[in-house]
Amino acid sequence: MFSPRGYTSFAKLWQEFTTKHFVQIYYQSARDYAGSDARRSFNRGSPADICEHIFLKSFLKHQVVVALDARQVANVDVEIDRQFNSIYTVATALESKLIASELLDGHANAEAFQRFGSIRFKPWAFEHDDPVAWNKAYPQMTGEQKDQINIESAQFHTLPFVFERLRFVVPHAPPPWTEGALHREYVESLIQRFPGSSFCLSDNDVGGWSHSCKTSIAAFFGNDNTVYQLGRPRKVDDVAEAINQLYPFGFENVPHKEKLKRVEDVVGYSVSDATLKRAIRKLKDRSKLGSKSS
Repeated sequence: MFSPRGYTSFAKLWQEFTTKHFVQIYYQSARDYAGSDARRSFNRGSPADICEHIFLKSFLKHQVVVALDARQVANVDVEIDRQFNSIYTVATALESKLIASELLDGHANAEAFQRFGSIRFKPWAFEHDDPVAWNKAYPQMTGEQKDQINIESAQFHTLPFVFERLRFVVPHAPPPWTEGALHREYVESLIQRFPGSSFCLSDNDVGGWSHSCKTSIAAFFGNDNTVYQLGRPRKVDDVAEAINQLYPFGFENVPHKEKLKRVEDVVGYSVSDATLKRAIRKLKDRSKLGSKSS
């Protein structure tokens, strides 16, 4: 995670940010996402995921660069639009759980999960709408318990696309879960232009950025009062709805290619095998939940 003279790497700024702010972010996450509101966390992720999201969005008003070598830098935009094309776009906790169940097998994929998600990535192990499990995993704590809140051991439940977690370096190749992502072109473009480059901030901007971090935290918790949906869940939901519409009585005996073609005809765009599998799995999860409650 090198940075040219006159610039500071995101990896170093992350250490400063978490040292100063992670305890507060944990407190507010555990409080605001408690009870029935815990369902929002299945998009946002753990307190560590939320901390990382706030950290990356805190650079929106600053010129971020990537270090091409020990002397050269190139400007990059933290976000191109307010939907998907940003460095802070990650697979949601629910998506990441599905991705891990499909791809976390074999040495090559295991290496990618560790590189992008870090060794502290752990798929959320419970039902995606189980707030009780969330509240047990991330309980509200008193001031006397703050020593138990440690970013160095905090788990992540989401998977990044355009940076390697904790190192904040552009990868040399897209992660295997990029297929089906609505912002795939953005991901691949950034990686093709800046492979191996570390995200940095000019030393002239570090003081202003550091001073604005509390404002970024307040803005996040002040505005985050709705379920946060990214591109991939919408696509999966569209495909799941199409399957329900086409096959209300089941689709077990329908050939895969026929099913894929008919779904594409309904949604109006191409659908990858991975997205189709996620949609089918989502329908099966719904069916299980329905049978439990009946």
